[in-house]
Order: sequence, then structure tokens, then C-alpha cells
Amino acid sequence: WVGGIGPALLTLVVLHFVHGYGYTIPKGLLEPTLSSIVTTSAYYLVVIMVALLSQLRASAQRRAHEQQLEAVSQREHLRTTLSCMADGVIVINQNRRVLYINPLIEELLECSEAKVLGQPLSYISKKYGGLIAASTHQSEIVIGEGKQARVFEVNMAPVASQNNSGNQTGP
Repeated sequence: WVGGIGPALLTLVVLHFVHGYGYTIPKGLLEPTLSSIVTTSAYYLVVIMVALLSQLRASAQRRAHEQQLEAVSQREHLRTTLSCMADGVIVINQNRRVLYINPLIEELLECSEAKVLGQPLSYISKKYGGLIAASTHQSEIVIGEGKQARVFEVNMAPVASQNNSGNQTGP
């Protein structure tokens, strides 16, 4: 039986009847004195307030849980989308620390996501990390040598949260 206003009121009324007809002399729910009326009214008011607060707390916890599940779902959708892209993707925060790299970047730069998460952008690759980190908003870098060389366009746009925190976790 979950808490809330309904169960609290039912319990309150049942206990009031049990007390009034089982433990008091003379038997009855309320003595016709001002003191008895005020005390009983205060008792009912306190119980109702506790029940309302309990119900509000449960509702807030339920909403927070639903929002957390939605955020996890959105993060997984984003992660799936980024991992399937034909473009290489590196997600960084405002401190230029790596939050995510997709499989194409892992292959091109010969690094694993697990190794570079949370590291500065320049840490991604010994050979190309400095070039990538030095890139401005939009630039090109050459990866490979000779006939294996390929030109890649680099677009930088740090991920910013609503509160502008630099401590985000990956997608």
C-alpha cells in the first residue's frame, strides 16, 4: 500500500473511531469542549499535511526518474547515430576534453574511445592530436603520407550544456 492522501485519511478516520469508541470514557468521537475540538482539528491538519507532502515527494521522484530514463534514451539514440555516421566525429566539451569519438575516428587515428575519454583533445593521437587540437572553428588536416594521405575537414563546435558546465559526459 503506497502512501499518499487517500491511505492517510482512511487510516486517520479508522484510528479516530478506534480511539473514540475503544479507549475513551465516555465513548464518542469528540468531546464538545473547545480544547478537544482544537486538538482534534490540529491532529487532522497535521496528518493531512504529512500525507500531501508525501504525495508531492513521490510525484517528484517519479518525474525525476522518468526524466532520467528519457535522458538515457536520448543519449543512446545520439550515440547510435554518431557511431553510424560516415564522417569522423569527435565530441569535446568547452575545456576541449574528449567526450566521445566514433568508430571512424578510432580507425583513422588508431586510438580507442576508452583510452581518450576525458583526455585533452591533443591526446587523441600522438601523430595528429596536435594538428586536431590546433584546428580552429573550420580547417583542413592531412592524415596519412604519400598516396595514403587524405585531406579531412575539421569543424570545431564544443558541446555546451544549458548551465555551461565544462564537465559533461559523452553522448
